[in-house]
Amino acid sequence: MRTRSHTWATVLVAGMLGLSGVRTAAAQSDQERSGARAAATEGLAAFNESRWADAIDLFRRAETLVHAPTHLLLSARAHVKLGRLVQARELYIKITKETLTPPAPQPFRDAQTEAARELALLEPRVARVTIKVQGEAKNIAVTSDGESISSVLIGIPQPFDPGRHEIKATAQGMESKPATVDVAEGGRQTVVLVLELSAAAASAGPVGLVSTGPSTGPLSTADSSRVPESPSRGNGMRIAAYSALGVGAVGLASGVIFGLGAKSKYTEADDICGGPNGCPESRRSEIDDLDSSASAKKTLATVGLIVGGIGVSTGVVLLVLSGKSSATERTARTITVRPEISTNGIGLRGSF
Repeated sequence: MRTRSHTWATVLVAGMLGLSGVRTAAAQSDQERSGARAAATEGLAAFNESRWADAIDLFRRAETLVHAPTHLLLSARAHVKLGRLVQARELYIKITKETLTPPAPQPFRDAQTEAARELALLEPRVARVTIKVQGEAKNIAVTSDGESISSVLIGIPQPFDPGRHEIKATAQGMESKPATVDVAEGGRQTVVLVLELSAAAASAGPVGLVSTGPSTGPLSTADSSRVPESPSRGNGMRIAAYSALGVGAVGLASGVIFGLGAKSKYTEADDICGGPNGCPESRRSEIDDLDSSASAKKTLATVGLIVGGIGVSTGVVLLVLSGKSSATERTARTITVRPEISTNGIGLRGSF
């Protein structure tokens, strides 16, 4: 069988030597035809020696000079040997969809017949992966092994090569943890990527407080230069207080909304699994989606409550300070308020 395959491949290459497929013979120089013949001959030698990557490269070079379905067919076979089933599938499809004119040589027609037969055998081996993204965000982008996947394909089963793949989603100010999947030939998998605040967005912290002085350090009344003896100081601090309270109110409200949403998703999942037999295996995908959605909403709820708590606390402190009279100024100057972000969370540090 191996000898027959190689003999037939030799006939295919020989069939392209005198014709030029898409471009007319007059449009090609002798140098181009000679170069294509040399590249195809070297490509066939590499194919026979199981040097699949070299064969693909050589047939690609020959194809750039002279188009021939035989180049594409042998390239597709080499891709199959390397486990690149998706690329092989596209080459097979390209061959089968080409319209051959009556003068086309018989090896070209044989290549189409073989491509159709091998495509039918390949189709069941191509895996399908459905990528889902949880979380509302702008400019969502998905990558697989560093290669971009069009956002319009999110939620649609996509052809994947067998093997291990790392899939990740990013968006404006958000990102997902990388998901590693092992895809088997002909397998079907669903990957759910949960968007969370990106490291850059988290390190930026909550919305900053309005500064009433030239200092860029934490808000503190311990330094008299930061609390000037001026009536405008009270007005400035009140403005900062109201701003902080507004941010806090929005944060708390969003935390409550997302928290209720998370509880609702968990309840839906619990209802499905509430029967005497536990969670039905037939609805496992639906249960996983509900749990993932609930987890994402829980994360957003936590962030909202933290930011809201900081905003309200800071606003209350600033509002108290803005009402201090000059008689109690020295006491007010001993109060220091400083938002802090650490690996353990976000909070306020102060001295009174």
